[in-house]
Amino acid sequence: MLLNGPERLRYPAIACAPASNDASGARDRAAIQSAVDALDVLGGGQLLMRRGSYIVEREINWKSRVHAVLEPGCNIKLRDSLTKSCSYTTNITVSGIDVTGLRVGMLVSDPSANLAANDAFRHVPYNTTIASVGASSITLSAAPTGSGTSLKFHPTAFIIKADDVHNWSITCPNGWATLDGNWQHAYPYGTSDGRGDSCIRVVSCDDYLLDGIQCNNAYYHGLLGVGEITGARHPRYRASGNGYRGLHYHAEAVPGNATPEVRQNWFGRVEIENGGHQAFYTIASGLNSGFFVALDNVIGTQVDSLYLRNERGNGLAITGAAVGSAFDPSFVSKHLQVSSVIAENCGNGVFINGQAEHIQVGNAIAWGKVVRLSSCATLAAASSDRYYVNETGTPGSIKVKAIEIPAGSIATHGIREGVRVAAANSSTGMPTDGVKVWQVSAGTGAGGTDVVWVYDDDNTAGDPYTTAATGLTVSFFWASDAGLYLFDATGDTIKHLKFGNVSTENCARHGVRCQYSSTQFRCLDLSIDSLTVVGSRLAWEFASINNLRIGKLHHKNSGSLLNTGTVSGSADAFFYNVCNFEIGLTTYEHTAAHTTNNERIRFDADCRSGHVGPLRLSLPASGDTINVLTTSGAGANAAGVSGPVILVDPRGLDGTLCTVTGGHITRTAASACVIWRPADAGDTG
Repeated sequence: MLLNGPERLRYPAIACAPASNDASGARDRAAIQSAVDALDVLGGGQLLMRRGSYIVEREINWKSRVHAVLEPGCNIKLRDSLTKSCSYTTNITVSGIDVTGLRVGMLVSDPSANLAANDAFRHVPYNTTIASVGASSITLSAAPTGSGTSLKFHPTAFIIKADDVHNWSITCPNGWATLDGNWQHAYPYGTSDGRGDSCIRVVSCDDYLLDGIQCNNAYYHGLLGVGEITGARHPRYRASGNGYRGLHYHAEAVPGNATPEVRQNWFGRVEIENGGHQAFYTIASGLNSGFFVALDNVIGTQVDSLYLRNERGNGLAITGAAVGSAFDPSFVSKHLQVSSVIAENCGNGVFINGQAEHIQVGNAIAWGKVVRLSSCATLAAASSDRYYVNETGTPGSIKVKAIEIPAGSIATHGIREGVRVAAANSSTGMPTDGVKVWQVSAGTGAGGTDVVWVYDDDNTAGDPYTTAATGLTVSFFWASDAGLYLFDATGDTIKHLKFGNVSTENCARHGVRCQYSSTQFRCLDLSIDSLTVVGSRLAWEFASINNLRIGKLHHKNSGSLLNTGTVSGSADAFFYNVCNFEIGLTTYEHTAAHTTNNERIRFDADCRSGHVGPLRLSLPASGDTINVLTTSGAGANAAGVSGPVILVDPRGLDGTLCTVTGGHITRTAASACVIWRPADAGDTG
């Protein structure tokens, strides 16, 4: 917040000392903290920071009424790790060590550890820290399990920590300033909100402004907000390269407040990219990336514009309450508004779950790059193990196999971990939904070809494919899963979701995906003004929804991840246990040929009381165009809803009538599926 006029006269201004080039981080951190503390003593004021590269050894503790103005090009970075020569044994005390730069709380690892050899920790147990520092010795929190000659020490800190701070700001009015979490030097395993590893941590604060700030390269989150937070404003925010989420707001319980609120906060233009890489390598939930705007009692949040790019998991995630958490389930996130979302090359574009209520998303676009490479080969050798350490420090392994692709492909196309890979199932035994890239290796295949190592993300203990084949066309999808994913656990329900115009393109597995239950509605009251799905294996799986409205529905070129000339599969789009629904003009357009019995749309036996159309569909080579499995009589289903599915004037794109007798429509009975066509009653004047 730039103070002008009377405010400038009332509040003092202090200029921070210029960046010192001290790699230890001690001098710059002391200078910034001293300036913050001095303004706190004066009752608040303005902190001015010149452009330059500042290095800090630990967090800067922010204070109320301190308003920092950073010049464009101001960069505050967490210091590097330290490797120290020493002689340690199985004793918690390490003597004869240079303690320069060491402090209590730093995490400790063994430089000789080798995750690739399933030896992630070597002699130093997981999460070991420095318990005390002497003149030439340190005490560890846990005894090593063997002896060695060096130890590595990792800084454990946020860059900025605002704990119970009010009326404060950090801004760069004329450009961008950067906080750099330096994740390459962080402790490599596990996470904790309190450990550090985020650029900014906000705890129970109100009335603050963050503008023109980039939070980059944190091992954990770019910006982490927990506890009671009110009146936060973020006109411009960027995050890049963070290991988990670019931004995370969570009404997490804090001492003295078991059910805090995050209320009345505003975001303007938010850009988040290239995150979730550390979460991916812990086999963590796809929730752990992107813009995580709501968890547990986040209320009244407004977001103007989101641009989310290359997030390994979700782009935008909105969660009502953490499934299985101790948080009171009656306090869920609600009344959230996001005006526009673009999710490019994200695992899931938009993800909503956890009993969230009264959510409005304006226009949403989720799309991804697709690259199809010819002259590829799967190798028949037995699967090999790749090792990881999960979020709680437990080692695990997955099965991977190699695919050779043309030389230079990795560099040319930017192929990375998390990209979905599909090859012909009949030739390779690869799952229909494809597999994911775990690791890339340029130039290491036969004749200098590139190699990607893939795993089955639905069964990490199983083979990602079974059969060797050459001369393959292999498809790579950066948007690896769904454009829109609505998920809730057993017994939970998402309620009152309103979308404007939604468009998905090349989202590998689904344009739209919902969690299925035959007996429970997982979503109540879903409205989408228009929905367009292009190029997914399944256009949509709308499931377990009561009260669904879609104004206009369009679908093109789905049915197969390969999609190199023909579309194949049992059906392109599904409705499972969807009741009381109304869908307007529904159109299907395909430029690829269709194999026999590739249905355009299928309603399962539990669908009830629906109205769809007019329908204008491209017709398969033969077999059903529409399959309605609603049971004869359309009586009450397991969820207690009855009534037939009504199809309004279904036709082919060329005007051909789609009929039961013509073999285009399959239904159990006319009482289950009613086909309605308009008739001209004549001009009665």
